[in-house]
Amino acid sequence: MMQLMKLGVINNSRKNFYPGKALGCFAAGNRELWEYVDHNENFCFREVDFINDPQVIAFRGGK
Repeated sequence: MMQLMKLGVINNSRKNFYPGKALGCFAAGNRELWEYVDHNENFCFREVDFINDPQVIAFRGGK
């Protein structure tokens, strides 16, 4: 996904929940990923309880 974001293929602009942001609770990968994610305003990391909350998941799916 990182490569697609770098190319502009993925920009999260069509999202209705945290538009323009990749939302998650952790990132696993290599040093390149960590350097890309670190202080990148296109990412928003929240607590796992928030990310996995059924009400949040239901809202994310709507238009």
